[in-house]
Amino acid sequence: MGTWFWRCRPRSRMCFGGDFGPRTGQGVGASGSMSPAKSCRPCGKPRTRLVLLAALAVIAYGMLDTYLRTPAVPWKNWFQALEGVNETVLELITQDEVPSYMPPTVVPPTRWVKYKRQWHGFQMPVITCQPLGRFGNVMGEYATLFALRRMYNASVVVAPAMSSQLNGTFPHLSLPRHPDYAFEIQLFKIYKEELRREFRFSDKIQSEVRNYLQGVLRKHERIAHSTNSTTTSSGEGPPVLVGLHVRRTDYVKHAKKMFGAKLPGEEYFKRALNYYRAKFPNNVAFVAASDDMAFIQSKLKTEKDVFYAPGKSASFDMALLSSCNHSIVTMGSYGFWTGFLAGGEVVYPDVKLYSDYRFSRSMYERLRLEHFTPLPAD
Repeated sequence: MGTWFWRCRPRSRMCFGGDFGPRTGQGVGASGSMSPAKSCRPCGKPRTRLVLLAALAVIAYGMLDTYLRTPAVPWKNWFQALEGVNETVLELITQDEVPSYMPPTVVPPTRWVKYKRQWHGFQMPVITCQPLGRFGNVMGEYATLFALRRMYNASVVVAPAMSSQLNGTFPHLSLPRHPDYAFEIQLFKIYKEELRREFRFSDKIQSEVRNYLQGVLRKHERIAHSTNSTTTSSGEGPPVLVGLHVRRTDYVKHAKKMFGAKLPGEEYFKRALNYYRAKFPNNVAFVAASDDMAFIQSKLKTEKDVFYAPGKSASFDMALLSSCNHSIVTMGSYGFWTGFLAGGEVVYPDVKLYSDYRFSRSMYERLRLEHFTPLPAD
């Protein structure tokens, strides 16, 4: 059994050690036995006792905080956490209302820090992020900052790198500029109309898009007359425009490596085209854009109602596709934004995945985005 030592007050008699067992038998203590004298007290290292008390206090606080307050949402459980959003925010909030319940974010209210100071003229805390990814991802990062400012009334600033990528295309952005890859898609629906106003294209780009679409309408009319179609002579008016975006290049390997997914191919393209043809008989025109135009043209070369974007820039293609009435997308953030900004129905592929993916059927259904229609990918 272990031995415990006793420390005596000054002027008291010497104390000797004893064990933790019953104090029987002979021994010499402060009072002539193994029991300590009244002037004795246990001898332990003060530093050890302080560390033990501090550890117990931290554990108690953590347990109390966990019980009384909302815990943080781990990234691995982020998709499961969205189930609660479906029953609250996405059903109860309208465009003109302030949300009474916020969607789950990485930083919960229990971890918010209140400041009474300013940083470069902005009230703290200040939120910003460096842009990562391509054009669609940067738009998502901006939209996340915009939504966080509205939800938490925090100071939000746009990094110069993000501003330089977006301002040329969207000169009406309202977030201030100042010297992690944020894409909180579950926040976008709440502020959809405001975000569409944020992402207004420059007058120059809009003019170029209008000129191009007028050319598409003229070509479609000539094709309709040459095939004895009643598209224009029946008084139905101009055709319904459907934007088609096909993501390829580096995303082929990226989708396979990250999500175990295969990008949709020719079967999906024709299935999506026929979906809109059945919905708008003899009165639909498709505008196709891609980061691999040679690929999409080879797959759809026999489709007479498909017209191809000139591929001037990512900005022009985004403006062109979002100016259409409806959308067809494949995978990636760029395609998502073309459909989100267009505002009509969005047909997307129901791709088989081996891990969570932001632009998947399960995500769109959890968010309850209106008019997002899945079609088999193969």
